[in-house]
Amino acid sequence: MPSPKRPTLPDEPAESLLDAREARRRAEQDEQLLANRIALLRQEEAKAWKKIKQTKERAEKILDTREENKTRVAKQRRDARLAKDNETKRLRRKKQTRQDHSRRLGDAEIESKREKVNEIKREKRALQQAKARRTQEMQSMARQRVGEMRRKKAEVSERQRRVVQSKVEKSKEDYNRRVEEEEKALRKREKDVRKMEKRERELIERLKRTQMVQSEAYAQLEQTLNGGSPGR
Repeated sequence: MPSPKRPTLPDEPAESLLDAREARRRAEQDEQLLANRIALLRQEEAKAWKKIKQTKERAEKILDTREENKTRVAKQRRDARLAKDNETKRLRRKKQTRQDHSRRLGDAEIESKREKVNEIKREKRALQQAKARRTQEMQSMARQRVGEMRRKKAEVSERQRRVVQSKVEKSKEDYNRRVEEEEKALRKREKDVRKMEKRERELIERLKRTQMVQSEAYAQLEQTLNGGSPGR
């Protein structure tokens, strides 16, 4: 009677191939995760450079505005000096004319003319004072605008820095969380594999014992058959 077949043990090369394939699959997953993180960091870097460009453009605009204000103030000063020179020349001409008329007019008319001159002088002083106040107001407004633009620029830079810092920290937290999850899943898989290996060893031992019992039964049966059939 043919003896029962023994169970085949796991093929070690096949297990090595499966391990290699599993290791390759995990490496591919790790590579994909790393590529995703690199892509995310590149996107964040592109956004940061875009913000930097916008900030530089805003700074250039502020400098252009400041230069325009300087040019405008300088023009106003030149215009004021020119107006003052013209007014001085006009007054000189009037003075010369008044002197010419004074020689021909009487004392009453001369006094009237002098009063008019004094009035013109008062008007001139009032005009100069008004111009000085206007110049001071414009300079004060320009300084306030420059200060406000600097403050807004600083606020924008600080907000951008906080946003970038927050995104970087969040990326680190996400990365650490994913790594922890992967390690936890790996430990679970390793635990499951150990359980399966233990179960496999138990089944193999139980199968060996069953085969031994079966072999003993076959031996007893053969002995019984041999004892009941003389001459064999």
